[in-house]
Amino acid sequence: MPISGDASAKTRSTRPASATAVRSDNAQAQFHDRVLTAPATAEMLGLSEFTLLRKRQLPDAGGLPFVQLSAKRIGYRLSDVLAFLNAHRVGALPKDAA
Repeated sequence: MPISGDASAKTRSTRPASATAVRSDNAQAQFHDRVLTAPATAEMLGLSEFTLLRKRQLPDAGGLPFVQLSAKRIGYRLSDVLAFLNAHRVGALPKDAA
């Protein structure tokens, strides 16, 4: 039985572990649904913004999905950027990484 002045007793969570896992999954989903700017996406992929523009305009150029944020602004969902990277990976993963 904790002593009334025990700080650790006050900070313990009464929430079940499954609720914490659900919140963690939601946070991860929200993170992957973040929309990146074109400059941030270009930097992440190691491409120029012009190359991203070409990939958007030419369907056969292997572009990635984008979001039209306004008449002049384009964004990219982080989940789409990560899927694009995975789809264009060459070679196998090391056995201990899988």
